Amino acid sequence: MKPDERTPVVSVAAGTEERVKPEITYGSTNRMAESSSTFSSESKTHPRLVEARHLRNIDAGELAPSYLRYSNSIRTTKYTILTFLPKNLFEQFHRVANIYFLAIIILNWVPQLNALQPELALLPLLFVLSVTAVKDIYEDYRRYVNDKEVNLRTCSVFNSHSKKYEEIKWQDVQVGDLVEVSGDCIFPADLLLVDSSDRVTNLCYVETANLDGETNLKQRSVPKGLVLAEDVAFDPCSFKAKVYCESPHHQIYKFNGYAELGDEAHTSVPLSKDNLLLRGCVLRNTRRAMGMVIYTGHETKALLNNSGPPSKRSKLERSINQEVLLLILLLAVFCSIGAIGNRIWTGGRDYRNTLYLPGSDLSIDRDAFFIFLVLVIALQILVPISLYVSVEIVKFWQGIFLNWDRHFYSPRTNKRLLCRALNLNEDLGQIQYIFSDKTGTLTENEMIYRRCNINGNEYPHSPDVSPSRSSPMPMLSVKARRELGPASEPCVLADFKLARKMETDLYGTIEEEFMLVMAICNTVVTSQRGDSAAKLSNGGAESDGKASEKMVYEAESPDELALVLAAQAYGFVLQGRTIKTVTVKYPNGELVTFDVLNVLQFDATRKRMSVIVRRQGTEDILLLTKGADSAIYSCFANASGVGRFASQSRLSPEDNLCSSPQASESRGDATQRHLDMYARQGLRTLCMASRIIPEDEYYAWLQEHELAECAATEREKLVSLSVCRIEQKLELLGSTGIEDRLQDNVAETIAGLRAAGINVWVLTGDKQETAVNVAYSCQLIDEDMEVIILNGSSMSQCEEQLVARLTELHLQRVHHSGAERKPSVFDPALQFVFPKHSLGKQAFKVPSSFELSSGRQRALVVNGATLQFLLRDSLKLDFLQLAAQCRSVICCRSTPLQKAAVVGLVRDTLDVMSLAIGDGANDVSMIQMANTGIGISGLEGQQAVMASDFALSRFYFLHRLLLVHGHWCYDRIARMILYFYYKNALFVLIVFWFQIFNGWSGSVAIEDVYLLLYNLIFTSVPPVITAIVDQNLPENVLMSMPQLYANSQQDKVYNRRSFFITMGDAVWQSLALYFTSHLAYYDSNVGILEFGTTQNTACILTVSLHLFIETQYWTWIHHLTLWGSLVVYLAVGLVYNIIPTVEPYFVMEHTISTVEFWAVTFLSTFIALLPRLVIKSVWNSFRPDPVQIARMGSREAKA
Repeated sequence: MKPDERTPVVSVAAGTEERVKPEITYGSTNRMAESSSTFSSESKTHPRLVEARHLRNIDAGELAPSYLRYSNSIRTTKYTILTFLPKNLFEQFHRVANIYFLAIIILNWVPQLNALQPELALLPLLFVLSVTAVKDIYEDYRRYVNDKEVNLRTCSVFNSHSKKYEEIKWQDVQVGDLVEVSGDCIFPADLLLVDSSDRVTNLCYVETANLDGETNLKQRSVPKGLVLAEDVAFDPCSFKAKVYCESPHHQIYKFNGYAELGDEAHTSVPLSKDNLLLRGCVLRNTRRAMGMVIYTGHETKALLNNSGPPSKRSKLERSINQEVLLLILLLAVFCSIGAIGNRIWTGGRDYRNTLYLPGSDLSIDRDAFFIFLVLVIALQILVPISLYVSVEIVKFWQGIFLNWDRHFYSPRTNKRLLCRALNLNEDLGQIQYIFSDKTGTLTENEMIYRRCNINGNEYPHSPDVSPSRSSPMPMLSVKARRELGPASEPCVLADFKLARKMETDLYGTIEEEFMLVMAICNTVVTSQRGDSAAKLSNGGAESDGKASEKMVYEAESPDELALVLAAQAYGFVLQGRTIKTVTVKYPNGELVTFDVLNVLQFDATRKRMSVIVRRQGTEDILLLTKGADSAIYSCFANASGVGRFASQSRLSPEDNLCSSPQASESRGDATQRHLDMYARQGLRTLCMASRIIPEDEYYAWLQEHELAECAATEREKLVSLSVCRIEQKLELLGSTGIEDRLQDNVAETIAGLRAAGINVWVLTGDKQETAVNVAYSCQLIDEDMEVIILNGSSMSQCEEQLVARLTELHLQRVHHSGAERKPSVFDPALQFVFPKHSLGKQAFKVPSSFELSSGRQRALVVNGATLQFLLRDSLKLDFLQLAAQCRSVICCRSTPLQKAAVVGLVRDTLDVMSLAIGDGANDVSMIQMANTGIGISGLEGQQAVMASDFALSRFYFLHRLLLVHGHWCYDRIARMILYFYYKNALFVLIVFWFQIFNGWSGSVAIEDVYLLLYNLIFTSVPPVITAIVDQNLPENVLMSMPQLYANSQQDKVYNRRSFFITMGDAVWQSLALYFTSHLAYYDSNVGILEFGTTQNTACILTVSLHLFIETQYWTWIHHLTLWGSLVVYLAVGLVYNIIPTVEPYFVMEHTISTVEFWAVTFLSTFIALLPRLVIKSVWNSFRPDPVQIARMGSREAKA
């Protein structure tokens, strides 16, 4: 292949910007009906021009624009071969202890201070750094393997020289390439759809599960103007369109641009997000799609929303750094005392410590200074470097046990929990805020038709999990049925009374029109396929057709599919749809075709969708509308919402058993009553309405609407106003209630997490009504809550709403507290109302109660348009102040970066531990922003899993993960850290007390080998084993008593108070051990090594029995390691002491043969541990904490 064959062609000639029209006038041949809003100011000035590669070549003297040099290769690893060593060392030396031991090593290389051999002193730090580096390499290698797998995938790209498609690697794809994607394949880059194998509709179907977790299919269309006739094959060489588009940005749901077709009329075709195929999405139920590459690699929207794996450190690890600083300060105090003591002792005796400091010409002051440094080396183990290695080992095995826990296995997905980050286990026990996605995380994204009311009559529906063969209901596709199981089929049994009523009176009734709204007011497309093709469908539905064919429904949203299936239950079967027609089979078998005149898509402002159709053979133009109740009720022709069907009777109270209407109740009032009931049940509600449009009115409106669609500026606003003009004078038909099926045990899980003191927020890209309904279903919101909705369309509106709400809440608290002064909104004393005027976190105060004076709890609902203003610096603290006073917070229509911004705002401002959980690529940013990120490894999509710290297959596993394993991991590691502080401080203090009696010379009574092996062998394994398998409470107790989570959440085990208590205990025990042996051997002929051996043995016995007291859950491995360590100590000492060349030759053998040794060892150990035993017993008897109470209750229950 020649060098220029793979070069995509992008206009780079000087004056490119001048070629772009500042404003374009569109005629009938180039209407911009599908375009979104105009370019941003930056894009208007410097739009990106993309051309197909074969149109022109870049001359040798012409510089390619920068975006041509972007590769389609991706890299999500933290390190490269060149950056690993410096970056990893930089991260590891964030640990203060590592810096400390590096300084100790440097001191050992000073000739006057080499108390230990420098090479030997280097080994512990190298071991610690190596273990951590190997772990980091392993984690990053897994990311590298995944990246390599993606980059080496192949796709079919057109080569202009060979005039054919060639298979190339994804990493070689470039901007401007024409890529052919086959069915069920993944898009390798962000592509502009230029041709589809479906020439009837010119659509393709895209599965976006890898981006947003939604398994329902989305429609993408070929831009108008690029559509070819059905009998014309797409010829890449004849494709001459030039695409002008905006620069890459992270907004997944936004794409603006236009294409110049290159014809003589200079026709321009508008482009929008409906024409863009995003990287990572999958082509479904379409044989082939052709696209031109617009964005590649890290410029694609999926990668722009992935900021890369962050470097996370657990809260305990950050706390260790603070305690290590205190230990270093304490060490400095000990060494300073030693230096001062040496200065006094040496000055009073007129000689120097020449044995340890060669060169007697040193002054007394310099002698004291070097003694300070010698003591730093001698007492260095006060800072436990082995602690970091032990913590790494413990976390590794805790992660293994998490992966092995059979309770996290999901038969539905055949997946277990996956612990991807081995350094955040204990953070699971300290979570205060959970930020959850909705679709695919809380819900199954399966809609089930539950209730409807027509003409004020209410009809309940039950799901039918095994429909009969004669039923007109379709069944799920083969693939979906295999994965979801038969219980998940969203089939509905027709209500008997409604079915009977429609059998006797079908045509011209309100029931007929209601069914037509459900059947055709949507974008659901049908296709007849053979069995093999049907099996490839995903997210669709099948029904029995001919023996060799099945009908497949392709729905953009699962609620549209649920409505179509519900209509089909009553015999109104959607048989086919094209751009211009839609066909419905009636219950009597008649096929009725409607001409589709206009499709008025749903938008967040109108909150409704409409279609304008005309039944073939008639002149009536029918407007069918569905939408939110507020959006429909505001468009009624009269207050009651009745019209053509006013004369139709309603069911009698005897027939309508479920909800008897009152005699004087209007259709609108009855429907509203049912809507309120549906909302209380957590159902998604829609209202159905219609009207007959006079022909002259329709064509007059159509002319104005076409002008609005052709507008060069403010097109969206003009189109919306035009649509609202035709959606008037509606007649209410009825309403529906659809259940967005939750995952198993979601409501119970959220209730348990709340009982544990964890706040749960939902951050979703779904529309507000959907999110609120799901919040009711999973009991995030209940009917007793006050729901606060912030829907500001400007900065000033958002500020006004925030100030009003915060002031209202403050006045309620003041009134409730009996305060007489009525504060002004502008009172500068109200810093909590206007926290933006405060400085720093300390001024930010969060009320401790979620309740108003009336006792009602609050829920806050915010949409994405409002959120973009609330997250600005001037309002974000006001927003957080309001949100912190709400029991539940739901953010709707949130972009991925908005989700991350909300998580970061709460985490950093409130200084809390956060957890984010989601299943799609749009959740990656918030997963990485949170202290702990969890990805849902469901049936589809792995983007969130790859960016997460832990991967679960079901949301309800979060309950056990936090309340059981989180509690255990925190408790184990916290107590192990305190134990390391204790045992090292005890050992160092014994050495320090000896300095008082040896002239502060820096010499020690304990043999050097014992000093080195104390942390490495003698006391290292038992605390690690305890931290891996100990259980302070059984799992059933932790699951049934979520309030016990506060023990770990509030740092009740590891905090500054427990640190000082531990150090105080170490001080007492060191005094007891040292001075008991000192007094016992006082004025005797016992040598220094024998004295040191006794103290060392008593110390090891004491720390072992101390661990024995603290262990709550005993197994054989506990006994083996604990008592085995004592045996190993004695064995090593006896073997080492029989070596003739060592200084303590036969000292151990002689020492243990004396009665004094055993008496001193056991007596000093008893004296050292007695206060801990007494205080612990008294405290647990008279002031037990909740954990101790639960433990005693568990033991009594077992007894």
